[in-house]
Amino acid sequence: MNVKEIPGVILWGQYENRTWVIREGFMGHPCGYVLLTPDEEEKYKGRDEREVDVPMHGGCTYIGDLGIKQGTWVGFDTSHFDDNRFTQNTNYVYEELKGIIDYLIERR
Repeated sequence: MNVKEIPGVILWGQYENRTWVIREGFMGHPCGYVLLTPDEEEKYKGRDEREVDVPMHGGCTYIGDLGIKQGTWVGFDTSHFDDNRFTQNTNYVYEELKGIIDYLIERR
């Protein structure tokens, strides 16, 4: 998988053998995404972001392929009414991504 092909990628990496991506969102604020495992992908198949029961900043605002059609990602943005410079930075988003991954691993 080549995450560099995802439009607007700022950072990407692995945490607990799980792939994560931070990319620039519509308003220029960072958004975070985690690639689902095949089992997780099957669980959320056909659902929209409101039905993703994984805790994350502001709730899930995305489920899809991030334009590369190599798996399903879930993620969030930092463009909510109460977001500010503390939540609209890559360090905050990265910490949220680690929390999402930890939660997904614990649920197995």
